[in-house]
Amino acid sequence: MTQSLAPVHPGAPSPVATSSPPRPTELVEVPGVPTVLLALAGLLAFGACVGLGTPAWSSFTATALVPIAGLVGAAVLTGPALVAGLIFLRPDVAAEVPVAALGRGIAAGGSLAAGLAPMALFLVATSGLWPLVLLAGFAVAGIGVAVVTVRTLMRAAGGKLGFVAAWIVLAVLVGLRIAFGVGAMAMEGLR
Repeated sequence: MTQSLAPVHPGAPSPVATSSPPRPTELVEVPGVPTVLLALAGLLAFGACVGLGTPAWSSFTATALVPIAGLVGAAVLTGPALVAGLIFLRPDVAAEVPVAALGRGIAAGGSLAAGLAPMALFLVATSGLWPLVLLAGFAVAGIGVAVVTVRTLMRAAGGKLGFVAAWIVLAVLVGLRIAFGVGAMAMEGLR
């Protein structure tokens, strides 16, 4: 007994589904404005909690801005290099992909910083180690930003991004330079 297939009409779906692989843009969801604002609030909350342990008001304000200035400043200053490098090396990846990856990284870093804020407040209230708490929390949030950004880029672009390591080094150096500059202002307020 033979089985006959129904004739395929023009415009009808074919019996064998042929789907193309998703474009890299489809794999990355751009975080919304509320998500990014909550991340910035988390970074500010962490900085403010650490700043409460400083002995002077002028150092409180500078300390509260260290996480935002370092992490967001590094993303803003090195983001164009990431976008340009990715477009140059991988022309099939849309420009929205690295921007979305940076946004997701900042959102993750802000969430980590918000989670660290109560612990930071406890540590600076019970000890005088606010500079150490600031550095440790800034490092944890920065590592979170880097990991989420790199994982999002690797997933979106097929895992072949050798230049991302160089971009991470650049972003870390820029972020540390900004953070130490703002931190020096916080220490100046103590004199």
